[in-house]
Amino acid sequence: MGLLAHSTEAEGADDLALLMEKLGERLIFERAGARLYEALLSKLDAYGSFEGGPERDDLEEIRSEEHEHFLMVREAITDLGGDPAQPTPSASLAELTTRGVQAVIQNPRVDLRQSLEAILVVELTDSAGWDLLISIAESVGRIPLAESFKKALQSEAEHVEKVQTWIKNARGVNGDCATPRELPD
Repeated sequence: MGLLAHSTEAEGADDLALLMEKLGERLIFERAGARLYEALLSKLDAYGSFEGGPERDDLEEIRSEEHEHFLMVREAITDLGGDPAQPTPSASLAELTTRGVQAVIQNPRVDLRQSLEAILVVELTDSAGWDLLISIAESVGRIPLAESFKKALQSEAEHVEKVQTWIKNARGVNGDCATPRELPD
């Protein structure tokens, strides 16, 4: 019986370590999300929007929600005894991943419509990350934490829906998208 109890304790510690690992990832991803929406706001200022496209208030609201998610995750890491300033391997990967999208959005040859295509990749990944985080939090018995993550997942689902609608609207009635500018190699 003692061996089984030790095994269960070890599994619980592994699950908590996984939760902390994925919280670190989400922290970086949410911070990057807020920054990416800042870049989209700059793109909106530079190019303007289009019929059925995002307005400044839309992008500011999503940016604000991404920042709120960042703060929520930072608090969760601290409450669980972690250090939000200490990057995890998953956090480092998330940072590297978002840099690619940031490079696309910040490219002056990429317009708002094309930037929305890039941010959709981030939003879909973000939703999947929250879903995984919820499962892990539930598996370690952190039900209140999982419930707060479910609220974040819901707002991420709304982000995906909005961005998909803007992309659809950018294509116009017949589904044609404006001719994209040639990107550098």
